[in-house]
Amino acid sequence: MIARAARRARVAPLVIVFACFGAAAHAVPTAPPGFVVENAVPGSHIEAPVALAFTPDGRLLVADVPGRVWVIENGAQLPTPMWSGEQEVLSSGDRGLLGMALDPDFATNGHVYLLYTADPDSDGVDDEDDAYGRLARFTVSASDPNQLDPASRLVLLGHGWADGPASGSDTHTVGCLRFAPDGTLLVSVGDGAQWTSADAGGLDPGLFLPGQVDPAQDVGAFRARMLSSLCGKILRIDPATGLGLPSNPFWDGDPNSAASRVWARGLRNPFRFHLRPGTGAASPAAGQPGTLFIGDVGWEQWEELDVAPIGGLDFGWPCREGMSVNAPYVGLEPVGIACAEAPTPPTLRFSHAFADSSSPAGLRGNSITSGVFYDHTQFPAPWRGLCFVADFYRGWIAVAGFDAAHQLISWNAFASDMRGPVDLAIEPGTGWMYVASIFDDRIRRIRWAPALAVAPSVSGFGLSRAQPEPSHAAVEWSVTSPEASQVRFEVLDVSGRRVHARQVELSAGANALRWDGRDGHGAPVRPGLYLARVQGVAGSVARRFVRR
Repeated sequence: MIARAARRARVAPLVIVFACFGAAAHAVPTAPPGFVVENAVPGSHIEAPVALAFTPDGRLLVADVPGRVWVIENGAQLPTPMWSGEQEVLSSGDRGLLGMALDPDFATNGHVYLLYTADPDSDGVDDEDDAYGRLARFTVSASDPNQLDPASRLVLLGHGWADGPASGSDTHTVGCLRFAPDGTLLVSVGDGAQWTSADAGGLDPGLFLPGQVDPAQDVGAFRARMLSSLCGKILRIDPATGLGLPSNPFWDGDPNSAASRVWARGLRNPFRFHLRPGTGAASPAAGQPGTLFIGDVGWEQWEELDVAPIGGLDFGWPCREGMSVNAPYVGLEPVGIACAEAPTPPTLRFSHAFADSSSPAGLRGNSITSGVFYDHTQFPAPWRGLCFVADFYRGWIAVAGFDAAHQLISWNAFASDMRGPVDLAIEPGTGWMYVASIFDDRIRRIRWAPALAVAPSVSGFGLSRAQPEPSHAAVEWSVTSPEASQVRFEVLDVSGRRVHARQVELSAGANALRWDGRDGHGAPVRPGLYLARVQGVAGSVARRFVRR
């Protein structure tokens, strides 16, 4: 659910969203001490920014919901959009231009991929109730690097009703685009069903008129279960042709079929997903594009972060939501479409109503955005390698740590009042994090303020890794000091809050340092990511460690 809360022309729904979800009209974004949240493009005029991408030469491209791509160069918005597709983009409700990706070889081929809901009659009047999704590739103009050549348009999916993902509802339509390490293109698509009631078909008769969507797909949310439908899926395709790949899990010998394009199914609205760095193979024939972290926007009760390390997984929608049977859909299964006996459960889930019911507990969700793994060095060490997850209705960003098997090992809040974070991207050169905030039409930047960073250690003064790690009781370190001295030992949580502190006498050489895992009031600290820091006249050293 995006544009219903974001389009500035729809003032009443915007007010309702803030009233229902508690987003203060003038709340100031917050982040942990040492981080700065700022407007990255002062004076910009981008309506409902929704997708971000950095070019190899450092420009920032911003896609907006109405159907334009803008260029940000040296911190300023260029006056003319790189692409203006309002005539063919249907931006009613939550539909519009929602996904954008640059070809891995953009520096040489100039290819930009755009994912949007197509206006069926391309008349520029966004009044259609029924539509379909489209994926198109454009090429940068040979004469102007800040313009896409309209004549270069190549439609990969959604030439028309027959091969475009069905969109019978004004929400959970197309999602986003991500290139995998093997060069294949991953595409997320919602189920396109109605959201006001359980939809098992029959609620969108206009979608299935002669010459439009195949009537066999008139099963509402159960399209997410059909291999003959592109809806409710993650697709994996050849970016040159839009065709399926023999290494896909449901390949049926026909590269044009829906099944041959499907990578994962059973999703309601996988609006945003991302790939974990360091996963995946280089060859598309291996069928290993990498591990996907999928934010599946929920319906009545739950938001999900689903993890897909392999293809062919079924995440259960509409038969399940969160960890529970989805009661309104019980008994509505169309003939020939069964619920999965054991769907893949979500890795994280957020309750709409009760923060204590979320797993991990502490935050409520209403529209999850699977953001990005931070793989740069600009943020301090405790924040590196973590998965940043957001919820754009609630406005928060949180961080999760995962082990090599993609199991959760830490979870902490990071930022709040981000005013509708719908896409996160890391600027390659600086390591700064950029956030598209759809509620107030801003591009925000989060950076670490160097003056507040931990001072580097000096020769001869060091701190070992925590033992054991992860730990749930006492934890120990070895501190090496060049001379006898008194130091301050501190344990800080990931938000920078001090949970333990004391003075310690060190002798020259190696010293054992122990902490019992309790805060200053004697209470055990909760699981999560922590920082151990030792400061003295010889310098300052710090190590992050995990409590479970």
